[in-house]
Amino acid sequence: MSPARLYLAEGGDGPLVARVGGDLMLPHGAPRPSDPFMGCVDLAALPPGVTGLPLPADGHLLLFSGTDVHGIGGQVSDAVLYVPAASPTTPSLLEHSRREPYRPRELRTVWHQPSAQMPENFALDRWGEFPEDEQFELADELADTWAHVGGYRPS
Repeated sequence: MSPARLYLAEGGDGPLVARVGGDLMLPHGAPRPSDPFMGCVDLAALPPGVTGLPLPADGHLLLFSGTDVHGIGGQVSDAVLYVPAASPTTPSLLEHSRREPYRPRELRTVWHQPSAQMPENFALDRWGEFPEDEQFELADELADTWAHVGGYRPS
């Protein structure tokens, strides 16, 4: 059984973690990135260890992305900029005439818990083509238990 996973989605029900588009706030004296501003991630809003990456516990990651396909396969040195928490920032307009800015959107956390197999399918897989009524009932009880401990049960 795989563990629950955290996703970011527009309209999620968790805390605000990232913004796509919108105003770019660069730290004072930071060089202007070469690609358009895509969005930012609030590292303090991410649950600890959820990414599996060695990220700082707070601050913001500013993400930049262009549409130039000639750069595929090479490194882009300014595609991500880390801004430590409480760093003074200023609004910055980046001019990229070839691309419209990303539409501002808020991304919130959405937890996805793997769901149990449907009781009927479980019974057929476990006990073969002709499960007895007791086995169907047991499969249904297992699905109820899964739902009770935090899993999702389709209606």
